[in-house]
Amino acid sequence: MGVITLFFACLQPLPTAAAPPKELRLRGLPQLTESSGVCIDDKGHIWTHNDSGDEAVLYGFDQQGQHRDTLRLTSTTAIDWEDICLVRHAGRTWIAVGDIGDNGRSRKTVYIHIIECPASNPAKEATASPRELKASPAATIEFTYPGGPLDAESLCFDPIKMSFVIGSKEFVGCRLFEIPIGKLAIFQPSAKEPGKSQPVSNPTRITTRASATETVAFPLATGADISPDGKMLVLCGYGPGALVPRKQDTWETTAIRIFPLPKRRQGEAICFLPDASSLLLTSELGPNPESSETPLHVIATPQVKPGKSPR
Repeated sequence: MGVITLFFACLQPLPTAAAPPKELRLRGLPQLTESSGVCIDDKGHIWTHNDSGDEAVLYGFDQQGQHRDTLRLTSTTAIDWEDICLVRHAGRTWIAVGDIGDNGRSRKTVYIHIIECPASNPAKEATASPRELKASPAATIEFTYPGGPLDAESLCFDPIKMSFVIGSKEFVGCRLFEIPIGKLAIFQPSAKEPGKSQPVSNPTRITTRASATETVAFPLATGADISPDGKMLVLCGYGPGALVPRKQDTWETTAIRIFPLPKRRQGEAICFLPDASSLLLTSELGPNPESSETPLHVIATPQVKPGKSPR
């Protein structure tokens, strides 16, 4: 880890956020042993999943960290789920799951599964037992990379370019790849309801190749997200985090800013809150080996001014 520490020391850090990290716990679910991805929907529900070895299941929690939903995905499997993200489009919200892990760089294809975000029941939420839900993916993207298999643990959605962004996990930096969503039937405009997406009764499945875009000088990226307005990319790893501002249609990788993250035993998940004012982080490991709870950190999003390179 010494090489990574030296690399980060050469970049200009942001000041520590003024607001101290708020740490909670995801409780009531011993089955959640390795929180590998996280997102929060517009109603404040937190969604996460285990790393490889679990079934195709998403777990939902309220803002107090209490388990509220178990969502089982039918008609699919979980080979190596690494990250999830929200897709907001035409008045609907979707959860995308990245089955993209490939430590051995041996998988011929990897997948993104897209599920409509379940509706909440806030009137009963305070006292209700966790719900058991089932859903089949409305769409699945099976894809490859232009240079062959690679390991990736970061998936996010770009609302400006309307595409998924996948980030590689490599010592040399985080290579970004994108997949436009335009070919998916679920995101086609409705002929009957202007401004809304086309309802689709049958699941959509496409096979494609991701396109390489930028490379961010950030080694071993384990999670990522893009702000809801599309203006900021955040990456996390086993040490600090990184923010990359947008300049028109590209990420301004020369303006990367490194910032401190709360100490986590194995941090692999990060996301923006809906208003982008804060970042939400989980860990694959609990605060200690005996704990069955998953740490949940909330920190203020650092401010970054685009256009300035590290000195």
